[in-house]
Amino acid sequence: MRATRTKGQVRVGFNAEGAHSLVDIAECPVLRPELFELVAPLRQILGPHLAERSAIGITMTLTDQGVDLLLSNLQANSLPVIEGLTGFARETGLARLSLEGPMGVETLVERAEPSIRMGGVTVTLAPAAFLQATADGEAALVEAVTLIVGSAGQLADLFAGSGTFALPLSRTAAVTAADGAGPAIRALAEAARRAGRALVTQHRDLFRKPLPADELGKFDAVVIDPPRAGAIAQMGELAQSKVPVIAAVSCNPATFARDAECLVAGGYTLHRLWPVAQFRWSTHIELVAEFRR
Repeated sequence: MRATRTKGQVRVGFNAEGAHSLVDIAECPVLRPELFELVAPLRQILGPHLAERSAIGITMTLTDQGVDLLLSNLQANSLPVIEGLTGFARETGLARLSLEGPMGVETLVERAEPSIRMGGVTVTLAPAAFLQATADGEAALVEAVTLIVGSAGQLADLFAGSGTFALPLSRTAAVTAADGAGPAIRALAEAARRAGRALVTQHRDLFRKPLPADELGKFDAVVIDPPRAGAIAQMGELAQSKVPVIAAVSCNPATFARDAECLVAGGYTLHRLWPVAQFRWSTHIELVAEFRR
């Protein structure tokens, strides 16, 4: 979300679709109550820090220890401001409060190290770590991917993030997980090490340096879950590989269609496709597709 001040009024909410205007939310039946309860306190604490037409970014993640809050574009360079934010974190029971500025992310308050469980493994989260939107949606995606890869013994999970698929699959398979997000892949590596899972990680920019076809050939199955832009470079390598089965996850049907066309041109066949509507009251859709040679 964002916080803004327009004509003296402090607003906290979401951008209107395709516009810069902010929808000030008074209620939200989709948002988890634990997150929505912070909206009013955020209006109060952020108001004094907002100049006319300025904006502060708000990212909230519900973790097992409580809410992990990241604020961006907020100057906290004086003792009164720091004390105010520290008091806010204490009064609202935040697990962690971090600030993002020109020098990166700095943790101001950490009451408990935020984490969630994936595949039976506790994963410590970096501030604003990418996660699926809902627990039910994530479970549906993991179930579909697990069904596709079946009894495969050697797996690659590309754009693995913090381990949404890699950790559940590592229960029965040896997994190589790759992602360009350093904090996420480091968190996954540490979680797998603590749990004793057969999982190795690669910090790798799969857009600029995709896993090549010859390396992919050693895997029994590949899971790939790129961002909305898709992954045409990595799909090109997959299309030339000998991987027998691919589980492709996507949150953008348009780039999925483009990437799927690349796989089909390389000799793959689309066997099944699952739509997952985890974005309630929205036209956005997540999907999982099964490709086989």
